[in-house]
Amino acid sequence: REQFLVSNVGESRIRLSYGYQVDYTGRTLASVYRGGLLSSANSEGRPPHDLEERSGDLVTEFLAPDGSACNFGGKSEWHQDESVGGISGTLNELLNCAGVTLDSNPTSLLAGNFPAPPHFRTMGLKIEFHVEIHQQVFGRRSAYVRTEAVPQVTSFWDTHEQVSSFPATTASS
Repeated sequence: REQFLVSNVGESRIRLSYGYQVDYTGRTLASVYRGGLLSSANSEGRPPHDLEERSGDLVTEFLAPDGSACNFGGKSEWHQDESVGGISGTLNELLNCAGVTLDSNPTSLLAGNFPAPPHFRTMGLKIEFHVEIHQQVFGRRSAYVRTEAVPQVTSFWDTHEQVSSFPATTASS
């Protein structure tokens, strides 16, 4: 049986882009605030047609599992004016932010014993992004991005790919 691994997969480029909406009125959509990396400006008002443009002041910060800053795209903090349309970095940078590498043992992230290949490179994984938006008293908005590596097995049966995931239970130290 032949197996193929992508060369230099850790240097593959990945782009993160996100948007958010805050409903000030408790689900009536009478007054909302919309922002994110999709545009250089934000909007506020009553959707869909009564929205006013607001300046974009969002700062996106990438955090490691311990809460320290980690680099994605060469730096850990991105201001909205330099990240319109998304922030690009490498798979290795994202994995570093999640506290793992392609050669990390997947079972180190799981509670209990699971039969698994010895590293993510041959087993597979999915990366989950957790984005928390905060607004300070004086209006500055920050988005804190944490990445989580979740072990995922990919099996090949004939020519049909079947994907299965381990339970969402993770262990951290």
